[in-house]
Amino acid sequence: MKEVEFDEDALDAALDVIGRTGARRTEIGYLDDDVPVGEPNWYAYAQFHGTRIAAEHHVGPVEAIEALARKLIAGGRCTHCGKTITLGGGDAGLCRWTREGKKWVRGCQATHHERAHPVTDEELRKMGVPDD
Repeated sequence: MKEVEFDEDALDAALDVIGRTGARRTEIGYLDDDVPVGEPNWYAYAQFHGTRIAAEHHVGPVEAIEALARKLIAGGRCTHCGKTITLGGGDAGLCRWTREGKKWVRGCQATHHERAHPVTDEELRKMGVPDD
């Protein structure tokens, strides 16, 4: 049987940043017991502003929870600088967040860990997330 790697730092960082967005009731699980280990069938979800936000069909629990974390923070607002959070490029109008070990850090000041400002219900609607 193939040994599955488990990145505990990534798990800790994802759970931390999900909590910092204001999301609640985070869950990680397996969609179907009949799929072999290593097949993309893990999910993670959290309640966010009354909506269930999910990341599904990942190869492991860490990949699922990290995908959920990325989904929740990308496009949110940094409470320190007020810019939109990005996980990619270095546009001056955006605050680029990166994972460093067990924490996600903001680009506007990588030495402090500020709470990510949750996306508002209006911003969620603009992104196509239905109301609860």
